[in-house]
Parts: sequence; C-alpha cells; structure tokens
Amino acid sequence: VKRDLPPAVVDEMLSRHEAFFGRDGHAKVRNARVAVFGAGGVGSHCIVMLMRAGVKAVRIVDFDQVSASSLNRHAVATLGDVGESKVQCLKRFAESCTPFVEVDPIAEMVTAKNAHHLLRDLAGDKLDLVIDCIDDVETKASLLKACGEKQIKALAAMGAGAKADPTRWCVAPLRDAIHDPLATKLRWVLRGKGVDYGGAELALDPSKRAESSPALDVTCVYSHEPPRCTLLPLTDEQVKEGAKNFGAVDVDHFRVRVLPVLGAAPAMAGHALAATALCSLAGQPVCPKVCEPTSKKLREKMLMAFRKREARRELGDSARPDACDWLDLQPSDIEFIVNDIWRGRCAVSRRKLDRKPLCLCRWYTSRRFADKKHCIG
Repeated sequence: VKRDLPPAVVDEMLSRHEAFFGRDGHAKVRNARVAVFGAGGVGSHCIVMLMRAGVKAVRIVDFDQVSASSLNRHAVATLGDVGESKVQCLKRFAESCTPFVEVDPIAEMVTAKNAHHLLRDLAGDKLDLVIDCIDDVETKASLLKACGEKQIKALAAMGAGAKADPTRWCVAPLRDAIHDPLATKLRWVLRGKGVDYGGAELALDPSKRAESSPALDVTCVYSHEPPRCTLLPLTDEQVKEGAKNFGAVDVDHFRVRVLPVLGAAPAMAGHALAATALCSLAGQPVCPKVCEPTSKKLREKMLMAFRKREARRELGDSARPDACDWLDLQPSDIEFIVNDIWRGRCAVSRRKLDRKPLCLCRWYTSRRFADKKHCIG
C-alpha cells in the first residue's frame, strides 16, 4: 500500500479525531512518536487505536510470535499469522489500514542492557511517550527504570489475565494501584532498583534513596477485581521433560504456567491505555479518579467512629454517637471526602493507607464543631 495517500482521504479518515481534540490537539497527536512494548492482547489493541488516530510514528517491540492460543485476544492476528512475528503482523495491518503511520517493528526482548537503545529517537526526534504492555515484572521494571533515566513519560498496563469485570478498571499513578498483584510486585522491584516512582516509601525519606534514583513519571491502567482463576497446572509432559523447555524463551524469571484470559479483558485495558495516551499527547489529559470506591461497610464504619469521637469530644465520654446531631454527614459523603478530596491518602503523611484503618477527624482540633463552621479533614 502506498504511504502517500491523497491528503483529502487521510483528513477524512481522521476527521472525527480532529473534531474531538480540535485542530491544535489533533496536530499534536499527528506529530507524536510513541513506543509500545508488548504486542499481545493488551498491546495490540492499544497499538491499533494509536494507528487509527494517526500518530506520526510507532515503535513496536516484542520478541514473540503469534500463536493459535493468542487469537482469542489479539487485535488483528488471524490464522494465517500463526507462527509469524507479532510486530510484523501489526506492521502489515498498518500498511493496509493506516499507511501514513510510520512503523518501526523490533522483534527483540527488552533487557536492562538494551532498554536505553530501544528508547532511542524515532522518526528524527525523541519519543513523546512509552507504553508498557509487558506481562513480566523484571522486564517491566528494567524498561520503566530506563524511562525514568531518560525522562520519558510512561503508561503501563498491569494484569489483565483472570479479570472480567469492566467496571473495575482504573487509571491511576503507579503508587495508587494498590489492589493489583502485578502493580504491587512491580513497585517492590522498582524500589529494589532505587527507582522513585512517587511512592510514599521513597518520598518521605529522601536520605535513603539511591543517589542515581530516577524520577519516574508513570501512570498505569489496572483492575482492582480479584483474580477469578489461577495459573493452570503443568502438564504431565512438562513435568517429565522439565518446565523450562516449554517456555517461549529460556529466561529464569519468565512464567511458564498459563494464566487463563478472557479475550475482552486485555482489549479493555488496551483501549483504556490508548485513550489515556491520546488525550495526553493532545495536551488534554484525563483527570482520573485514582482510588477504588470504598465499600459501604467501610463508609458506615468510618462515619460511626467519627460521630462517636465527636460526641465524646463535645458532650463527654458517656455521649452516644446518635447524640452528634450537628454532624450532617451521610455515608455517601465519606466517599467524596476520602477519595475525591484526599485521594485515599493520609492528609499529614500523604501515605497510601491501603488496608490500614482510615480515620476522619476535624481539621481544627482545638475548636468546637457544634457551630457547623469547621472543616473536616
């Protein structure tokens, strides 16, 4: 397919995006250079939407080939692509659908040694964004550390396997993705590498950071849904021959056992990544609600504890919570205070409280609350 399509055809293909972002925002997207690492279920859907949006150039990095078992979730692969490189599969798609997008396919595995090289300039200029769709923790950490060292913004996909609920997907800074096992392990590995991803563990004690700690700007897409299933057991053949012989590559930290995947889940993650990326590239970033909603039970528990504490403060130790009639708060208000205002973090230390108990208190502790004029913290 020729790359030099008539301008009128290209303009018509991208007209809805131009209407959405406006002329200036659309022009920024059209001039954007993006590198996507991982071209499987999540990455392929993200890449396709970036191409359809008309970014200037996309670098696609993935060492793997299309397999029959990956057809349930890959965005464009067909039976004819089985055994072929995933990056070449996506390049062919671009040639047939968006020939005006420059594609740089690289069939390599990311390592700590080559990460910087893979983040080199694209289409004559530096990368505007890196999107991490890798499902191996060590590899993700090596890539993201290199992004921090080169000061390149990054988006990262967390685990999509064993997930299904479309209402549980969130977009948030890595430090706030607290209920995703992959995100939890990734933060632990990054801390071990001395990477400052904005987590309270490093921010509150700068003296303990590694001197070369890169400031990593990374937002992630994750699901706080508990996994619905577990890794499949090794087959008798794998046990007999040795599990390592059945991996795609002979790397110690790569997972060999299979994680069940509902095909729609990686697609949701990939499209969420693409939407977040395109809005950022257009200079119109999304402002996500970064915390999962608190449970009804927790909201009621927090409100009851607050009423009890305030009643005793104002009326004495024998006062009951229902005597706190001046506190006009409902359980639904707790969600707004905890997540919308304080983002699920302690107002004093800024630590993510995670599973530790949350506690509401008045902002001005020395003043009486009964006159309804004082703020809650």
